[in-house]
Parts: sequence; C-alpha cells; structure tokens
Amino acid sequence: MSSDENSDFSESELEDRVQKSYAQLKEGGIFRRNADGTFKCPFCLGKKKQDYRYKDILQHANGVANSPKSLEKAAKHRALEMILMEDAEQLKPSGPPMIDSRPPKRVRLERKEERFVWPWMAIVANIPTALENGAYVTNGKLKAQFSEFSPAKVTLMWDALGFRGMAVVEFEKNWTGFYCAISFEKSFELRCHGKTQWIESKKCDSSMYAWLAREDDYHNSDDYVKMQLHHGDLKTISELQEEEERKKNTLVDDLTLRIDEKNKDLQSSGEQLMEMTYSLNQFKSALERKDSEMARLLEGH
Repeated sequence: MSSDENSDFSESELEDRVQKSYAQLKEGGIFRRNADGTFKCPFCLGKKKQDYRYKDILQHANGVANSPKSLEKAAKHRALEMILMEDAEQLKPSGPPMIDSRPPKRVRLERKEERFVWPWMAIVANIPTALENGAYVTNGKLKAQFSEFSPAKVTLMWDALGFRGMAVVEFEKNWTGFYCAISFEKSFELRCHGKTQWIESKKCDSSMYAWLAREDDYHNSDDYVKMQLHHGDLKTISELQEEEERKKNTLVDDLTLRIDEKNKDLQSSGEQLMEMTYSLNQFKSALERKDSEMARLLEGH
C-alpha cells in the first residue's frame, strides 16, 4: 500500500498538497462547466458520473476531501471544494440557495474547532441610517432584504439616540439554518465585506458588512450586540452533532421500550383471548351435553 493510502498523515502534509492542487486548478484551467451547465470532477475523469450539478459536485468534493483513504485524493478534492466555495456566485445556478439539511460530515483530521453562537446568529454592521426628528432611524426591511437566506429573526440595535446601525440576524436551529447562515456570511465575504474588512475599513464606505457570530463576538462585541448574542450559547459543530446523536439514541430507546410494552400488551391480550375461547368452548360443550341428556329423557317418555 502506498503512503497516500495511509490515513495517518499530518496537517501540514495535507495543507501542502491542498495548496498545490489549488494552484493547479486556478492556473491550469482544468476545471470547467459542461455545455449543459453541469460539471465534471477534474480528478475523477475515469468515473462514470461526469455530469454533476453544482450542489452535487460540492457534496462530492466534500465527501472525498473528508475520506481517510487517500491523502492525494483528499488534498485534490479539498482544493476543488475551496474553488467551488470561492466562486459560488458564478458557479451555482440562479434562484434560491440549494439547501442540504444533513449535518456536515466530520473532518477526519482533528483541529481546534470554532465555537459558534447557537442558535446560529450573524452580525450586520454599517446599516444605512437617517436622522429624523433628532433620532437615527432605518427603513427596517432587513429581513425582506435577506430573505434568500431564510432568516428566522432580525433584531435591530437601538439606544437613546436611536438606531445604532447594527443588527443581529438569527437563523433556524437546525443544519438547514447553519447552511443558510454560512451562505449569508459567504455572500458578504465574496464582496469583501466580511468581519476582517469591517475591522480594517475604518467605516469609510456606506455598504453593509456581515459575518457569522463566533466565540470572539460573543465576548467582545458592542454591548448591545453582546446582549443579544448572550440569548444563545457557544457550541462547536462536534458538540451539536453529539447532542443530536444523543437525542436520536434517546428517541430510539424510547420507541423500542414502547414497542416492547405494546408487544407485551398484545401478548397478554392474546393469552386472555385464548382463555376466553377455551371457556366458551367448555361452556358450549356443557350445553351440548345437556341438550343430549334432555333429548334422551324426552325419548324415554
């Protein structure tokens, strides 16, 4: 077995190969869209499947990238996944985002996990304001403006002077909500209006900035934003997956117990039915004997 088929490789080895494959994809032009809008995987040309939709090739790249079987394949497909995510707006079909409600697959290589605010929340900064009657106001239509990402709730930040130009967007407490939240963050990053750019911008333009709330935001945000974030908890993806697994196991155990109880009830009912059938048969036999005796007595007279 070659070294590439060994799952015991270091993080640095993987990253080196990812960067090489990434450069190959960026500079070599080997990843193209088919004429019908589908995609071929440039690293699986011998495979039968050669017409992936955007969502499907992203899922394919993620699956192989997280496979422990081959370092080379994992690195190449991790690079492909990076390209797909970077060019999401150009590559994915128009219309609402394709939502995959399944939990993300766990990465084989262990690393320090990010802690997100749960339920999923995003911070929006530099929202346009206007001064009316001595107070700052906004049009208050952010939820409609962000509707393609299916926000569950948008909370605007206000103080004594009016609207503070910031908001917290909350998403559904499930994996679909996570996908929408990540897509929301990515849409701002692609326009260079994420958290890093907000910190560096010195508020020099009038465009909105947004990012998914993480541990640093939970502890170090504006007091009004922090107060809203503290309605949630800090969770890693692994913790949420384990919690979901525990809930599933508890549900399965509960259902198994209920089925066992129903089976016992049915068994008990069956035994009772057998006893009643036996008693009825005994009663029927007694009646038949009595009728027979009466018939003999009548014949004797």
